[in-house]
Amino acid sequence: MPSAAFARVSLISAVGTYLLILMGAIVRVTGSGLGCPDWPLCHGQWLPPLEYHAVLEYVHRTVAAIIGVPLLLMLALGFRRGNADRWTRAALIAMFVLLVPQVLLGREVVLRELPPFLVAIHLAIALIILALVIFVAVSAQRAIGAIAAGEVPTGLTAVAAGMYAVLMSGALMRAMGASWVCRGFPLCDGAWPFGDPLVDAHMTHRALAILVGVAVIGVTFALRARLVSRPGAFVWLRLSCLFVMLQIGVGIAQVVQPAEILQILHVAGGSAIWAALIAAMALLARSPRTYRT
Repeated sequence: MPSAAFARVSLISAVGTYLLILMGAIVRVTGSGLGCPDWPLCHGQWLPPLEYHAVLEYVHRTVAAIIGVPLLLMLALGFRRGNADRWTRAALIAMFVLLVPQVLLGREVVLRELPPFLVAIHLAIALIILALVIFVAVSAQRAIGAIAAGEVPTGLTAVAAGMYAVLMSGALMRAMGASWVCRGFPLCDGAWPFGDPLVDAHMTHRALAILVGVAVIGVTFALRARLVSRPGAFVWLRLSCLFVMLQIGVGIAQVVQPAEILQILHVAGGSAIWAALIAAMALLARSPRTYRT
């Protein structure tokens, strides 16, 4: 049985990783990515100058360093006898393997002055790390069962993959500078002028987001009877549906009336849907025979 310390540290790590992704979104949206143009120092100092963008980027780095502590502690506790099975340890190893290039990539993003596609890759890795940490946090419950083959419905796996694609299409759209090429909803300024790469990228993201959002709600509805005996997973699926509806509203609002807070909420909502789907999948993947009530 995993220790209570491992369970707590895993939960803190999952919440902290999500908040770090949100903090990264705040830095991007406010244009503070080069508030500290060097690394690991900030304008050649250990403490940033009292300037808005420098302080915000420094806070982002500080939060990343702080979150690194429970992540490393989780890794150490996971290899103590009785805390983790082979699947949990595999997730911990994968997380650690990704953390190293993620830190180095963060450094390169700053030193190379925020190349858009490197920023998108940075987010892609962060989302995978979040998924791994959530899996570990679920597995860290006391008296958790073994991996149950075939317990995760194919439809749920498909919508999770679709949600990752939505997040990546949004990141690439922003990297291409296509975030604001279309005003209005559902069309782009009343039409969809095919052939413009920026418009196509923007509208493809919209279409994919709506398609996956509807699929999340549909899969949740279809699984409701099957998951009567798995209330924890069903709670996370219902939360994902709530996040989808909120996310669609925020997405429409930000193309009609762009605002920094809406952009931040959009990233927060998309990451929350991803996290909720992963939590549901992790709960379903673990055998229910010995779950805590």
